[in-house]
Amino acid sequence: MAAWMGEDACRRMLDMARPDTRFLFNMPYQPLEEAKRTFERMRKLCPRD
Repeated sequence: MAAWMGEDACRRMLDMARPDTRFLFNMPYQPLEEAKRTFERMRKLCPRD
């Protein structure tokens, strides 16, 4: 579990991870509309098979 990391740090972790690595990201507080946009960007980085 990676907690309180910004989106850039999460992207770096995903870039360095092995293909079968699973993450649970606990992002810092964001206003609702900004959080929705962040969620969509992260979903694109971590598609489900």
